[in-house]
Amino acid sequence: MVILANNLIAVISGGVFYTPTSCTSLNGSDTLQESPASILAAYIINTLADMTSPSEENDWPLYISAMPSGNNVKSDCGAIYDTTGWKDGRLMAGQVIQHYGIQLKVRSKVYQTGWTKLENIASDLDKINGVLITVDSRDYSIETVVRTGPVGFMGQEEGTRRRYLFTVNLQVTIRDVTV
Repeated sequence: MVILANNLIAVISGGVFYTPTSCTSLNGSDTLQESPASILAAYIINTLADMTSPSEENDWPLYISAMPSGNNVKSDCGAIYDTTGWKDGRLMAGQVIQHYGIQLKVRSKVYQTGWTKLENIASDLDKINGVLITVDSRDYSIETVVRTGPVGFMGQEEGTRRRYLFTVNLQVTIRDVTV
């Protein structure tokens, strides 16, 4: 957890609030250079180690924006999607505060395994409070991740494999802090 120690508001509030002193990206805009799903996927794979990169061909690969199916794709896997978020407004200094929408989906051969996997990931994400992650040489601060509901069962896939599907929807606040 990173609390901006030189920021009095952040220290007093335990990192819940902060005074933005240098929170815009190099290009001076409030936009992210990576999708929020890509940033959160990097955190889940590299920091939490709850899932793996599909290129590693290990158990529980996490795909971005699609959950492939085929003979070469593991049955137990996940996908992360960008969904509709909401604009909270803007600070007096001009920075726009966005809460990006994310959906995390898990597919599993075994019902309990899939549910437990997604519940553990969501529980780990609940603990985020201003963590730093680097994606493609840009530094991002994941300020917070909030579940908009509990883990939900989506049923079984159609076809012969009949794997179980679970989802959880999230709102995430991310800042580009590259300097």
